Amino acid sequence: MSYHLKPNESIDQEVKRIAREQVNKSIAELTDMDLDKHEKVHQFRKRCKKIRGLLRLVRPALGDTYQVENSWYRDKASEFSEIRDAEVLLETSQSLRKHAHKEVPSTYFHQIDALLRERQHVVMDEHEGRLATTLIKLSDELRSARERIEDWVLDETSFSAIQGGFKKTYQRGCRMLQDVLEDGSDEVWHEWRKRTKYHGYHLRLLRNLWKPVINARRDEIDELADLLGDDHDLAVFEQTLHKYQKQFANTKIIEKITSLCQKRRSHLQQRAIQLGTLIYAEKPKHICRRLKIYWEVVSKPET
Repeated sequence: MSYHLKPNESIDQEVKRIAREQVNKSIAELTDMDLDKHEKVHQFRKRCKKIRGLLRLVRPALGDTYQVENSWYRDKASEFSEIRDAEVLLETSQSLRKHAHKEVPSTYFHQIDALLRERQHVVMDEHEGRLATTLIKLSDELRSARERIEDWVLDETSFSAIQGGFKKTYQRGCRMLQDVLEDGSDEVWHEWRKRTKYHGYHLRLLRNLWKPVINARRDEIDELADLLGDDHDLAVFEQTLHKYQKQFANTKIIEKITSLCQKRRSHLQQRAIQLGTLIYAEKPKHICRRLKIYWEVVSKPET
């Protein structure tokens, strides 16, 4: 059992099976005494994203249930976003340092990292006292969420149950690529990243239709998502630097690191546009037509 649909099984039951598996894994991780609390948070957020990806795939067929469940998993994951953001800022600083060469003195990064660690400690202190209790409560809430899964009803069957959700997500990815080319704001880049991540989840769910072809496409989507994710992390990193710039007596620290940050982002964005143009070259109706053929061939009973 894993995160993929079986075309020769009931789509309704398959969606429920996958959702249950993700919830069960999350409950097991949250109650695992050997797992660090922050690793539990990280894993929980990943499970929520996978469930939301599944929900988006069958969005039209789920009706009002989609909005209720999607909002629940989104809101639960966002309760821990501050913790994860504090960790990512430090990781981003350390990653950026690898591209500094001799442009930025290492002492500049030492000062930046000291600020980010102090900020991380403040965030951790705010959450640490109630985190253990919150995680226990969350595992109970997930058990209730698991019960709700049994009431999910799809009003479509077979490929028609997923076609609308797949097409909508892919269309949005195409549209966001055009918006990036026309606008280029941080918000637009971030939106394109989210649409790309959901398209990647959909490919994972559908990989049994034709593994060599869909896995190859998924590899490219994963690379694009990584590029967009790194760019987003750098955008947040840059915003954070400017927010705390008054804490640095040497103004060159912010200037130098911001310049390096922008140079790195430019490289990531150029590569993302090149790869994204290839990934989103196919018209939505054409890629859906192709997947439908795959589905019909694979789901035919063997004679």
